[in-house]
Amino acid sequence: MNDRDAWLQANPNLAEGLLDMEDMEIAVRQTSEVSVRRYRFNQWVRTAEDSWLPAGAWELCRDNELQLQPGAATWVGVDMALKRDTTAVVLVQRVEGRVVARAKIWLPEGGVLDVAAVESYLREMAQQYDIQEIAFDPAFFMRTAEALAEDGFPMVEYPQSPQRMIPACGNLYELIVNQKLAHDGNPIFSDQVLSAAQRVKDNGWTLSKGKSKRKIDAVIALAMATDRATTTAPEEPTPGFFVV
Repeated sequence: MNDRDAWLQANPNLAEGLLDMEDMEIAVRQTSEVSVRRYRFNQWVRTAEDSWLPAGAWELCRDNELQLQPGAATWVGVDMALKRDTTAVVLVQRVEGRVVARAKIWLPEGGVLDVAAVESYLREMAQQYDIQEIAFDPAFFMRTAEALAEDGFPMVEYPQSPQRMIPACGNLYELIVNQKLAHDGNPIFSDQVLSAAQRVKDNGWTLSKGKSKRKIDAVIALAMATDRATTTAPEEPTPGFFVV
């Protein structure tokens, strides 16, 4: 926090003389590091109060030894956006008493998502794993879901209503805090999980972007996938399209 050269890099207005260096020094001495970094240096700093999870809970679930098993029963969650937001596909399996999760996340290039790339990825995953369900938010994904259903994929329309998301988010919370979930430490995945905040409803809570406004598509996809993986038994997938 006392590196003046780092201050100049973080806040170009200092370098250009538009802000007073002495004022910045006073702010650094008298203000908390979190506030200085957020409001003076334009760095978003996560605190325990910002996250929906207890401090360190997600990191304790990191396990690079548990992997997705080829050919094993796999549940998929898809949260898609065509512009601005990311699109996330999360695959989960039940392995050795835990839920193993892996995420693939796309950033829209030039402000537009390559939908074909997402569809191609799902088809590729179906060649490697026994896909039980692909649960998806119908917003922005319906046309792709219908095309996949016509080709025999087990598509599950999963509306992100409070009735659906409140138990799904609570279930995910329990999996994480009890270390029943395993992830590989993917930094983008982790950032999106930890960037979520609780949004209190009349009968429970769901996840939202909160004050940070950072991307959380991967944690929504994770909640959908883990909900279906832990509430449905592996069986012969039913091709087609249905709503839960």
